[in-house]
Amino acid sequence: MSERGLLVAADLVYAAALAAMVAASLWVAPQIATDTVPMQWGLDGKPTWYAPKEVGLWFTVGLAVVLRVVMLLQAQWGAPRRRKAAVGLMVFSVIVAVVHAGHLVAVMRWAATQ
Repeated sequence: MSERGLLVAADLVYAAALAAMVAASLWVAPQIATDTVPMQWGLDGKPTWYAPKEVGLWFTVGLAVVLRVVMLLQAQWGAPRRRKAAVGLMVFSVIVAVVHAGHLVAVMRWAATQ
């Protein structure tokens, strides 16, 4: 695949992952009745700390945007790095979207018990 094609593919994967994350957060938000959501769980399966609902549902989305900007800046440093940045962006986009979905599923399960 050409460098240009790889960069376009990376942008498309990122855009799809970000859109899925935004849609998931928008869908979950009205279903959570509490003002806070768990951010981490202990080995016993109980939440160890909480964040305000907005932070808990949108932090990962914001992190994905900030890290995308960092990757764009890195991609400007030279041709060899652009290919690596594109591949890294695709892998990163999928991983962050999966982590975000997993967190939202865990929050929904937690909210159902409240």
